[in-house]
Amino acid sequence: EESGRLSERDAMLHPRRNEITKALGFEENIETINDFIEMGESPFLPGDIILVCSDGLSDMICSNTILEILLKKNGLGKKATELVGAANDAGGNDNITAVLVQNNNQPIPKVALKPAERKKNAEKNESTETAQAEPIEITVNRKRSFIALLTIVSIGLLAMVLFQKDTRVKSNNIILKPEAAKPKKENSDLFIRSVIDSVRTYTFNQQETLLDLTEPALINKDSFYIKGNGVTITCDSSYKGPAIIINKTCKHIILDSIVFKNFDVAIIVQKNNIAFKNVKFINCLVPVQYQLSFPDTAISGRFRDSIFTSLLPLKNSK
Repeated sequence: EESGRLSERDAMLHPRRNEITKALGFEENIETINDFIEMGESPFLPGDIILVCSDGLSDMICSNTILEILLKKNGLGKKATELVGAANDAGGNDNITAVLVQNNNQPIPKVALKPAERKKNAEKNESTETAQAEPIEITVNRKRSFIALLTIVSIGLLAMVLFQKDTRVKSNNIILKPEAAKPKKENSDLFIRSVIDSVRTYTFNQQETLLDLTEPALINKDSFYIKGNGVTITCDSSYKGPAIIINKTCKHIILDSIVFKNFDVAIIVQKNNIAFKNVKFINCLVPVQYQLSFPDTAISGRFRDSIFTSLLPLKNSK
């Protein structure tokens, strides 16, 4: 991002943004590595505000939004509350911490220095010397002056010709800088990464209406709650896999207010560990597919017809 190869938005959504490359306590003799711990100094002037925050804030809202909130004319408490609220409105996928410190000291006024006054005697002496100065006779060689004048005119004409030529070349070869294209499917990438990174919940923005997946979202947590707010998850034309895969190690997964559309298989589960609330399936050949996974061992028994309802227990089943 600092080198200009990524925009701030691209960096916030990059799949490797949370990889840790430096950590205290894992390197020996870090005191011998000059740049291991990044340090810097900056003046803390009257009126300045310092924001210390967790990535739960900086990963959800950009620096321009943070700056707009900090520049508002209200107290630090209201600024911090508004920062946390903005991060929650953007998704609130992680714990949010914001600490604000302001330098309330008054700036020291600078005293303007008066210009030094000239003495009247010095002015009189200078005027007298100027009045008494004899005129200087200047002798001009007309021939040399004409040559110099001709040279200056020639240089001026040459510069005008070159300038016009350069202007024509530039006007005939105008290069329009294309606008930076927004990353495609950034909302689906954000959803997949958030399912991995979030602790217990993921909430879609209420403004978000469509999510086009090109790979499945793997849920591998003890418990997880996805609140869709009516979002529609569709299948990319080139993608034939499921929308969500729920690992058998999960215990309690809740999907709330989500629409799955145009999937061959919408959800793959390996255990009776999922609950639905207002979930719809549109044009899905198999809404929920139950895939069994067995270790390297012999098994015996019968399969149930459904993992969601169990009317009568089956004998000899495992």
